[in-house]
Amino acid sequence: MAVRRREGRLGGREWLWWVDGRICRPFCVLLYFLAAAWRRGGGVAAAAVFGQEEAFRGMLRSLFGRGKRRPAVAPQPGNTIREAQVGDVVVVQGLALEYDDRYFVVEKVHRYGGNRNIWFELEVADGEQRLWLEWQDEGGELFITATDDRRPVTLAALELTESDLITLDEEHSIGNGISVAGRRFCYRNSFEAFYFRNNQGNGEGFYLWDFLAEDEERALSVVKYEGAPYEAHFSEVLAPDQVILYPGARPEQRKR
Repeated sequence: MAVRRREGRLGGREWLWWVDGRICRPFCVLLYFLAAAWRRGGGVAAAAVFGQEEAFRGMLRSLFGRGKRRPAVAPQPGNTIREAQVGDVVVVQGLALEYDDRYFVVEKVHRYGGNRNIWFELEVADGEQRLWLEWQDEGGELFITATDDRRPVTLAALELTESDLITLDEEHSIGNGISVAGRRFCYRNSFEAFYFRNNQGNGEGFYLWDFLAEDEERALSVVKYEGAPYEAHFSEVLAPDQVILYPGARPEQRKR
């Protein structure tokens, strides 16, 4: 990030400032009008330059590249992540403080299926920041997980072996589980599943082991594709009301 030093005059006084080349122009305009308003009418006039608090916050977000995708419409009553399609916007609350006021555009929707289950994965982005959300109907209740880190974890890091997974699969008991870094994850299920990228095609097969932490706040999935090593992925469990959907442009109706 290029930073340079400049000198200038504002209201007849010498001033020095440091600027980031990306925000130089809008920041200068802001300073100019602030100074002019202050000379004309003091603090009250200066405050008027900003307008309402929300407008001022929006201006700051635009300076730093945030809030540019704020949806123009409000969330519709009854809309949940179930209705999410490419082009929609979601707000994810409670995953991390830094994400609470960001608007993520749904860029991709993938489908999974297996063992009479169907679930979906949303790839959403706000600039360079990406999240992955998965949702599934479980007895009429929404089960949602989210993560901002898709880097796989090895079995060795979990202190698991292939033999351990085979045993869990054969016993198929929800009384079983594993411990990871002192935290117990209970076995939920294991079965052959299929991945349908962009909700299209014939699907790619893989084997899945699902675990849920005892406190039900984190999920762990171990997957094995043919010819590929085992991969484990952690995610956070979210309540349905933590994901707010804003309908957007929808290129086509998703097939289910």
